[in-house]
Amino acid sequence: MKSIGECPIDGEDIFARVMNYETKTPDEAAFEAHQKYADIQFTLIGAEGIAVVDTDSVEVRQAYNPDTDLAFFNAQAQVSGLVNARFVCLPHSAGLPYPANSSR
Repeated sequence: MKSIGECPIDGEDIFARVMNYETKTPDEAAFEAHQKYADIQFTLIGAEGIAVVDTDSVEVRQAYNPDTDLAFFNAQAQVSGLVNARFVCLPHSAGLPYPANSSR
């Protein structure tokens, strides 16, 4: 994953992070969740889908790290059909992008 840049919108409260990466298949990746920030995603180039689970119903793979605002979870991905959709993942929800080369 390569961070292309970060643009502050309202200091540290609201910011945009532009990233370029190749997504992994649901079998290769883990669901990720945040507690401090909402994760608002949309695809600029390529195609990407998102699968979502409730963090209270899945197994923790890597405990929450407050320095990175990330936790990772194991779950069976159910392909949602949300391809190239705008997507908001709030705390207690974990998202898993699935294959396509994209920038968001």
